[in-house]
Amino acid sequence: MGKQTEHTHPNLSLYKLQQAILSTLIVLALFGAVMFIIIALLLPAHLFIVMGILVLLLAIPLCMGLLNTPPVVISDEGLTIASFLGREQLIAWDDIQKVSDYPLLPQANQEILKQYLVGRKNYRPAEGIMLIIPQLPILYRFAGFLAGEGGSPIIAFTNRTHSDYDTLKRRILHYTPTHTHHIYQEE
Repeated sequence: MGKQTEHTHPNLSLYKLQQAILSTLIVLALFGAVMFIIIALLLPAHLFIVMGILVLLLAIPLCMGLLNTPPVVISDEGLTIASFLGREQLIAWDDIQKVSDYPLLPQANQEILKQYLVGRKNYRPAEGIMLIIPQLPILYRFAGFLAGEGGSPIIAFTNRTHSDYDTLKRRILHYTPTHTHHIYQEE
């Protein structure tokens, strides 16, 4: 398995549009929070501080959407993830603490409309794995908190957000030590 494989979003144009919209919304949320706090300081209205904090809290899922499922290149050395801002980061295979199922995906019974639209024969349930990597920056902890990992930094790979997901999953499981695997959807 010595060759390098690249796994990006199946529809790159849609991915870039999604990332641009999320980035814009994050900037607007930060601007709004700052404005609420400034208004609270200028006027004797302490409720604006609470509103600013709420806007910041609502920006957390936006950050998660921006960082959670990055494009990845797999090689013998490790994973190279690329953020939307263009910065690549190499993660050595030894840095991966745990590989487990990704719990933030919809179940098949929650996607009745999607099954109807694509046809039951063409429908494929959502599958995904997540990697817990303590060396990732703090922003990756938001997704770990929401995924039930107690705020540990994670990245995820799914069959909806990555091309050739089956090869991606197989290669990750090949390169990571088996004691780190906590997968229940084994193929």
